[in-house]
Amino acid sequence: MQTVVSPRPDPGKRKFPLWKVWACYITALLFTGLILATIIGAVSSLLPDSWKGTISAWSLLEYTGLAFLIVYFTRMIGDIWRSRSEDLKLGFTDLPNPFYDENFVKAPHRLQKEIRALQDELEQARKEGERTAAYLRAVNQRAEFYERKMEEMNKKLTVFTRHHENARRLLGSAAYLLYIGEEWRSEMLNNILSECLTCLEKDHSDKSAALFKVYGEELRIEHYIRLSARSARSVRLKKGEGFAGKVWEAGEAQYIPDIQSANEYFGAIKPSDDYRSIVGIPIRANGEVLGVLCVQSEVVDGFTKQDLRTLRFYAHACSLIFVYDILKAKMSAEGVDRE
Repeated sequence: MQTVVSPRPDPGKRKFPLWKVWACYITALLFTGLILATIIGAVSSLLPDSWKGTISAWSLLEYTGLAFLIVYFTRMIGDIWRSRSEDLKLGFTDLPNPFYDENFVKAPHRLQKEIRALQDELEQARKEGERTAAYLRAVNQRAEFYERKMEEMNKKLTVFTRHHENARRLLGSAAYLLYIGEEWRSEMLNNILSECLTCLEKDHSDKSAALFKVYGEELRIEHYIRLSARSARSVRLKKGEGFAGKVWEAGEAQYIPDIQSANEYFGAIKPSDDYRSIVGIPIRANGEVLGVLCVQSEVVDGFTKQDLRTLRFYAHACSLIFVYDILKAKMSAEGVDRE
């Protein structure tokens, strides 16, 4: 059971005497009677002599009271209808209230002016609040825009730093393998393809790579990452055949953001259905295409413009090894035995 605690009276505030309350209303009653008597006397003096025998002072009081009640109740009911949004209760049915005025306040005339002034100030404050909210939304949108830009720049900086570290490792590995005299070609190709996938902006966990080399009139896969060994050893492409063959023929980088919507481009030789986008970079030396670096993604539009620029760097790294193969073949033909 909840206990209701009555508010304690303020000891510093004097209680208004009860007798004064009664005296106030009794005096008001006498004053009202005086007003009515004055009105009745004034009306009686204006009546013709022929009416004075039929209309008494009491009748005038009744008529005056009736008129007052009519005016009072009319004003009261009208104020109720204007101040409430509920349906009109007419006893036999309810009707929508067409008289509701949201700006109307049922209060004495003096207070209504103050209330209207407060309502105007409240409306002004509401408009100021809306303008402030719109300004804050614009500021938040601007802040979100710059936050996205900062995230993009941070991501690019991370990729750039990783790219720099990868390049440093590749050059260091090449120098080391050449210095100790071990077979370095296969290991360097594996390092190049592995490092190039880690430098891509978009998720590189779904990426695979195939490095094609030109052997006479056909392309063969020289090295690969995340491809089946069987398909890597069996692929042979003529110029213009398949995606790598078209890159070889064009001599320029090609990017297909959605493989499923480019069936006509691939013709009969289409990449596996596991791949949704693919990019190919020609490996060139002195204007001649020595091979093609292809990187596949399992998602649509899996590469950015920065990824294409990154892959060109690693294509150049592959070209060094292909040029090394050419020089080695020339030296072998000339009878020079040198690694």
